[in-house]
This record gives sequence, C-alpha cells and structure tokens, in this order.
Amino acid sequence: MKKILIYATLLLGIIATTTSCNKKSDAPTEYSMLATIVDGSWATGNFTVEFDNGEKAYVENSSSFTIRGASYINGETRAVITFHYVEGVSKENFDHVINIKQLFQVPTTYLKSLAASGITNPEEYDASTAIDQAFVANDFVNIALRYPYGESNVKHDIQLVLNQDRENSVYKELYKEADDDYLYLELYHDANDDIKKVEYSIYHCYKLTTTDANVDIDINDYKGIKILYKSLNDNKLTVFPVKL
Repeated sequence: MKKILIYATLLLGIIATTTSCNKKSDAPTEYSMLATIVDGSWATGNFTVEFDNGEKAYVENSSSFTIRGASYINGETRAVITFHYVEGVSKENFDHVINIKQLFQVPTTYLKSLAASGITNPEEYDASTAIDQAFVANDFVNIALRYPYGESNVKHDIQLVLNQDRENSVYKELYKEADDDYLYLELYHDANDDIKKVEYSIYHCYKLTTTDANVDIDINDYKGIKILYKSLNDNKLTVFPVKL
C-alpha cells in the first residue's frame, strides 16, 4: 500500500519540486520525475539516466539500486526517480552528475501489434481505466493511469497495442475518423476479477521502436496519437488524444 501512495503522489506528470531546500538547511534541492534508466545491470546497478529533454546524467550511486530485469528492454527501462544534482562535479559525455535517493521502476515494454500481444480474446480485457496524462518522450508513449485495485496477489494485465484489424476491433466505433493523421492505439485491461479496495495510480511506458515484425512505426509520420480505452469515469469506450 505504501508504494501505491508513493506512485499516486508522483503521478502529476514530469515533476520538479523542491523538497529539502530552506534557509536553515544546506541540503540540496531534490527533484522527482519520470526518466529513462540506461545500460544498467540487473545485479549491480551501474546505470545512467536520460531525461526527457535529452540531457544525460551520470549516477554517482547507481550501484546502490537493483534494476528489475523484467521491465528492461534493449538496455532501457523507465522509472520515477527522486534525486539531487551533484554540484561542482562533472563527467565526460554527460550533462549532469546526480545522486538518486529513491527509484521506482514502472512497467516498461515494447509497443506490440494485437496479434503479437498474447491477447487471444480482447473481450475479456474489459476492465475500465482512467488516463490522467499521456505524452511521448524518449521514444516512449508514457501513460499515467488509474484503476481499481484490491488484492496484492492478483495481477492486472494492461497492454497498449496497434490493431491492424480495425473492422473486428472492440473499438470499431471509435475508428470513424481514422484518416486524420493520428496513430490509433488500443488500451486493454484485464483485472482478473480483482475487487476494488483502493485506486491504484502508476505509469505504463511503451517503446515505439519494436522488435515486433508486424509493427513498423515512424512517429514522425503522425501529428499525434489517439489512445482508445474504456473510461473509468463512465465505463464507456472513449479516446484520449496525445499531441506530438
């Protein structure tokens, strides 16, 4: 439950908030934000950070953290980090040197086609979800979402996919304007019969470059993304637009 509350606190987008700087303290200013963890070792850490503005940071204490391999894709994963800049220290080929206080990995995977997603019956993925924010950065589609959550041993399956068979999609009715130069993606959520106790808040991040032979996307060919999903607010199928 503690982790749920932490995620909920950090889910207001890319955050830069002062948490420890005041007139009576020499403690450095701390920041919390979503960023990309790069070239880490699942056993020893030893990773660097790439911020969403393209700047790169050397992490002086990366060996203090263990990065889970399950969310590592081609040497990258996404995480919410709390850190401070290390003043007066530089590292060749890096814009900053930072010290991380807290690190929370968020689910990170490749964008897949529906055919390669493992979803055999899309109608079973009928749980609703709230999207609070979505944006593209570092070649990831980043979605801040909420959903009802109950038992810790129940796994929710949430996938963002490209459906190349729109005529048979459960979201067919939302493709009426599909020639508007937006990339249409479908969000599926299987709650596995979980019973609501709290509302869970978290980022899910999907890499636009992919190893899926059925998906070949150049995001520069589009003026934005439209995420099709079942809304937690009214339990209806709806669209969340993302401008590039």
